Parts: sequence; structure tokens; C-alpha cells
Amino acid sequence: MTRQKTCKTCGNTFIKEQITADNYIITINRCKCGWKLIDVKDQDGKSLKDLIDKGILEKMIKSKASNLKI
Repeated sequence: MTRQKTCKTCGNTFIKEQITADNYIITINRCKCGWKLIDVKDQDGKSLKDLIDKGILEKMIKSKASNLKI
């Protein structure tokens, strides 16, 4: 059996979620203290992490200019 990953801040296990927005599939790990980005893929299955750094993608989603509510 595989061990579930836990958050270092709150100690709870992560719940993996997929959100579809503007023809992109956003995969995140959610815990009680927030969420962390895993991947962003387009409809063809190409990952945006290969083009843009994961930290930058996460900042773009969390910014006030973004209309996504995760």
C-alpha cells in the first residue's frame, strides 16, 4: 500500500483535485491550510510545467488578476 503525502504545515493528508478552466486541466493537492499546484495541462495533454516554472504558474493562479477561485 502506498503512503499518502501529508502537509508539513498542518499535518493533514493531501486530497488530489482536478479543476477544468478555460480548456486547461489544473491538478492540485489540497489540505486544510491551502493548496499546492501539481500540474496544468491543455486539452491535448501537454503540460505547461514544461514551458513555465511551477512557481510562476502558481503565482499566476493566486494573483488578484486571475478570475479562478481554487
